Amino acid sequence: MDSLFLPNLKILSKKQIFKNEHLLVLGGRTPNLNWLKKASENRVLWTVDRGICAVKKAALTPKFLIGDNDSADKKIWDETVKEGVPFEKYPTEKDFTDLELALAKLPTDAFAILTGAFGGRFDHTFSNVFSAANAQNRVCLADENETLLFLKDDDEFEIFFDKPPKALSLMSITEKCEGVTFEGVHWQLKNATLYQTGPNTISNVLENGHNCKIELSKGILGVYICADEENLRITSK
Repeated sequence: MDSLFLPNLKILSKKQIFKNEHLLVLGGRTPNLNWLKKASENRVLWTVDRGICAVKKAALTPKFLIGDNDSADKKIWDETVKEGVPFEKYPTEKDFTDLELALAKLPTDAFAILTGAFGGRFDHTFSNVFSAANAQNRVCLADENETLLFLKDDDEFEIFFDKPPKALSLMSITEKCEGVTFEGVHWQLKNATLYQTGPNTISNVLENGHNCKIELSKGILGVYICADEENLRITSK
């Protein structure tokens, strides 16, 4: 079994996919700095545009900086370049998003963890999710509050939690996902077919409080984990 360790959970995979781990910091909701520091340990750290601001705030130095610099603090970007960090800067008017460009630059064997990928505009989050799900590399999105994993054809994951999450949801990223089995949760599935147009397999909870197991035969299945819902609430005044 292959394993991926994040500061708040562990994932086991029957396939060897968690290799050459890269942490890409994007410009969305800034992750908790302690979480970011732990997540960066023993991983290749890249920053995508405004993600450099969070990385510098955490007193970390990236191995690579990429983007069009349309949202990053110009002073921080320039200082990072002066430090000798390799970078690629693109024009603002371009056909691909900064994340798509970064994913295309990854080594072919790399597993990428995207943080700073949640929050902010829905279209940005939508683009991040589908860019990650369909990338040539295996990718997940994560911070201290939310995690989104992707299972692909014949994948099998077992997830262990430091503490029970608030919610576990399955989402068919492709038109349909076949052979979905979900164990260790209150509403279990056995060899089920999930459809993108019927996203009702959300807000599940652990049955035993410690781990769950997910299998997929065909498709791309998103596994969403909400660790702390309070930090995501929208309040009105």
